[in-house]
Amino acid sequence: MDNYMESRKRTIRNRAFVWDKKFEKRQTRAYHSEDNKLTPRDQQTIVAAFLEEQASRLDPPQYTYARLESFLETSNQILVRGNSSPEDETCAVLVDDRRDASGWVDVSDTHHSARDWDAYDNYPPEGEDRTLDIYNPSQLRVRLSRSSYRFSMEFHLPYYALRQSQHQQMDPRGLRRSGKFIPKRSTQGLQDWFYEAQISILVTGIDEWFWTAYCFVDTYFGSEETVENYHDRGLDALTGGQKSLQYPVWNPRGYFLQLLSFRLEQATKEWSNVVDALDDRLQHHEESIFNESIRDDASLTDEDGFPRTREYTRTIELLRLLHNSLVKFIESWERFEDGEIQYFNINEQNSLRRTWESYLAGIEKNINELKFLRRSLQQRIETFDTMRTGVRKACQLGNDELTNKLVNASSMVESRVAARQGTNIGRLTRVTVAR
Repeated sequence: MDNYMESRKRTIRNRAFVWDKKFEKRQTRAYHSEDNKLTPRDQQTIVAAFLEEQASRLDPPQYTYARLESFLETSNQILVRGNSSPEDETCAVLVDDRRDASGWVDVSDTHHSARDWDAYDNYPPEGEDRTLDIYNPSQLRVRLSRSSYRFSMEFHLPYYALRQSQHQQMDPRGLRRSGKFIPKRSTQGLQDWFYEAQISILVTGIDEWFWTAYCFVDTYFGSEETVENYHDRGLDALTGGQKSLQYPVWNPRGYFLQLLSFRLEQATKEWSNVVDALDDRLQHHEESIFNESIRDDASLTDEDGFPRTREYTRTIELLRLLHNSLVKFIESWERFEDGEIQYFNINEQNSLRRTWESYLAGIEKNINELKFLRRSLQQRIETFDTMRTGVRKACQLGNDELTNKLVNASSMVESRVAARQGTNIGRLTRVTVAR
């Protein structure tokens, strides 16, 4: 029965995540839905209007999209309200918009509504009616698509970045956290800061001809080049400058895989950098096993004021924070791998399949690296928990010994007092009887 149920679940899952063949042809009748402009009511924000449009009658009446609405409203009040000023350099949007009018032309010079992707993968056209410019958000319209003929592929890459500087960089939006990293043994050099960040990728559209790709990157700590640099150098900003804009990727699934591959590698390197720095900081305590001269300095035993205990408590908290974030990251990928990854299955042996498989192989390599880093953090946590448990037991034994001494001393005092009281009572009794 268990094998049957597992097979049944796999069959349903495989049917749910299959690339619909209708997306491979132009859905011209659905294009007009992309021109619907969302108009909020009086005293209503664009975020509230959007979430209201997407809500269902079966949603809970009070907490529907409450956290999402709070996040979006807080994330960038200037952007969503459409009243940003030209001087605000933080709200710049690089837009690359182009049209492919060529399509697939067969030997009889007949245009088709589908593409020969094998040829596109080797020799992609540059496109026509191209717009490549930097815009202020107030210049862009907010559109709402009500089309049911839509595909969407998304993935989010949370990570922590380590940077050296004299001063901490704060997120002006107040969304991401940052703080001091564990200090080095040497006090020389700049202070290490670790920053919370995320990369979000979304590709959505009507068909393989009409789609839009988004890539949102946290840049408040200096992690990315400016949109002006990408624009002036003709580089694809969504890939982090890894690809040129001259030869675009026209296939939405292929472009999503390309973005995910490049950006996942970036996040993996940031994760590796943080965990390697942690290993370097904490290696001192492992070396104390072999080197008695540093054993006292690397010990968890503390002096008055308990500064070392506080240091190790903070280290454990940091280890757990990083470990839990990595666990959620990897679990998200495993869910994606169990479902949406099937969108990228291609039966034909062609150039497009080989390109996609190379991206998937790179993604799998980075995911395996993240799993290794997760195990490394887990081992560190277990090691420190064991060390803290040993110290706690030693302290407890010390406290028990002190308690025993205090109890014994107290008992001795009470015995002496009782003996004196007994002697006094005896004398009083003898005096009374004599009289």
